[in-house]
Amino acid sequence: MAGTLYLLYKFRRTGDGMSTDALRYSPRPMRGRVLVVRLVTIAVPISLSSIVMNVAQAVDTVTIINCLQFAFDHFPEKMNAIYQNVLTQATLGGESAANFIYGSYAGYALSIFNLVPAFCNIFGKSALPNVTACWSAGDRDGTRLNIESVIRMTSLIAIPASFGIFFMSEPILSLLYPLKEAEVAVASGVLSWQGISLIFLGLTVPLFAVMQGLGYAGKPPKYMLAGVIVKFVVNLVTICIPAINIAGAALGTGACYLIILVLSLRGLRKVTGLPISFLRLTGKQLVAGFGCGLSAWGCYQLLSGVSASHLMTLVSVGVAGCVYVVLLLVLRALSREDIEMLPKGEKFAKLLAKWKLIG
Repeated sequence: MAGTLYLLYKFRRTGDGMSTDALRYSPRPMRGRVLVVRLVTIAVPISLSSIVMNVAQAVDTVTIINCLQFAFDHFPEKMNAIYQNVLTQATLGGESAANFIYGSYAGYALSIFNLVPAFCNIFGKSALPNVTACWSAGDRDGTRLNIESVIRMTSLIAIPASFGIFFMSEPILSLLYPLKEAEVAVASGVLSWQGISLIFLGLTVPLFAVMQGLGYAGKPPKYMLAGVIVKFVVNLVTICIPAINIAGAALGTGACYLIILVLSLRGLRKVTGLPISFLRLTGKQLVAGFGCGLSAWGCYQLLSGVSASHLMTLVSVGVAGCVYVVLLLVLRALSREDIEMLPKGEKFAKLLAKWKLIG
């Protein structure tokens, strides 16, 4: 708002900076109606695509409490047995139990879950100029290299974060919320399974940006609609089952973003005609990411036997980070182009190439 007011003030004070000659020889402008239609057809799909991280959460808001209430009403003994060590007797069996479980999930699990896509979105935005320039110039090889680089660089964050959350959800939540034992007990299980869906969501966000850069901004909302339908169905079916209950939200989220990712990759291949292989670009990162998460879990299990301090969680995460970097180098998961995108990347690329540690 402040920026808009400043621009209005600047315009009234000094004008738009266009000279008379520039106006005289400028191209003929579009008619107002044509300009509005074009802006709407571009802006609306892009705006819808920007809420991809909130799609599954919108469905959760509508379904989780009602489905949990259904489970407590129709299977009270099973649901009470599951949560008797977590919830108080006054809370069990009523609407307050469903609200507490949903509040733990939305307030604690999702707060961690939403951090990763925010970082992945940076790579999508940074890729837009290069992808658009290469595509507009008809440079198919340049377009392919930029798209593949975006997928690889995004996977470097999304995949280890996904496996790290899968293996370490309870220690991470306990570290951040040490006084919320009941909430952590509820949220840790669902966050662990929801961590897997971060791979799909993390890669979907930059792919949407690439589609927009190629001029196909109308396709991502269609993919999102398909994901929403899948999420809605999976939530309704699984959350009502006592053995699954709130974990059904994680299953629905994973199914939602898996469908969106598959449709996005399929659509990207179709509009570009480029042979983009997901497994070829992320296979090594998947191996390194799994090793990262497993090393964090193993280190935490060893250190927690020595001390119950939350410091052990930080140490385990640090060890896992070192293991991840070593595995990336050993597997040669990084390419020269990826390294050169980083600040002073050319020097690092030459050094790693000398030791044959990049692909």
